[in-house]
Amino acid sequence: MKKMTEAEVYKLLVRIGVSAGYTGIDYIIRAVFAINAGKVDNLGEIYDIIAKEDNIKSGAVERNIRTAINRAYEHRPRIFSELFSIDSKPTNKLFIYAVVNYFRYGKVGKA
Repeated sequence: MKKMTEAEVYKLLVRIGVSAGYTGIDYIIRAVFAINAGKVDNLGEIYDIIAKEDNIKSGAVERNIRTAINRAYEHRPRIFSELFSIDSKPTNKLFIYAVVNYFRYGKVGKA
């Protein structure tokens, strides 16, 4: 199991192409930690929590996460396949759980 720190999650996200300039990177990191800690059962809850903390709408949280993931996938689809076995544009849920599982179990991509 890889040690999951905010810095390590950030480095992984940047490595796979999530731009540090997107607000979504922070939301992804927060969602990854919430899922990993078992604090929430679904992404809708995460969107609501982040929205309340940041005084924005939950739809904005979802959209920022989706935009960050989509831009990364458009620029670096091969690394999504290598690390996560994701061969098409992932949903927010698929991507966030893939990141969580990467830290829990290591590289989960194709051999």
